[in-house]
Amino acid sequence: LQENHWPTVGKMSDHVTSMVFYTLAQTRRHPKLIMYADNCASQNKNQYFAAFCQFLTEIGMYEEVELRFMTAGHTKCSCDSSFGVFKQLLQRKVACET
Repeated sequence: LQENHWPTVGKMSDHVTSMVFYTLAQTRRHPKLIMYADNCASQNKNQYFAAFCQFLTEIGMYEEVELRFMTAGHTKCSCDSSFGVFKQLLQRKVACET
């Protein structure tokens, strides 16, 4: 989901889990899911998101789910500054199409 479609009440674990599940339910599946996340404890580095990953295998959505965390300080890397530029370009493109 694009960031401007996130709930206005916050980005807690239950919100992130719901958005990830919604997105995964609409995509073509492979047997193994690999997700990358930052180290935000309130959103994805907690027992609830870990249980969600296990849930995805228990319901047969994926055979294996791997959750990888970015190294601390990854947002300060020079290559990450490009994502802000891409985000702005994407927002302009979406605004032009609607």
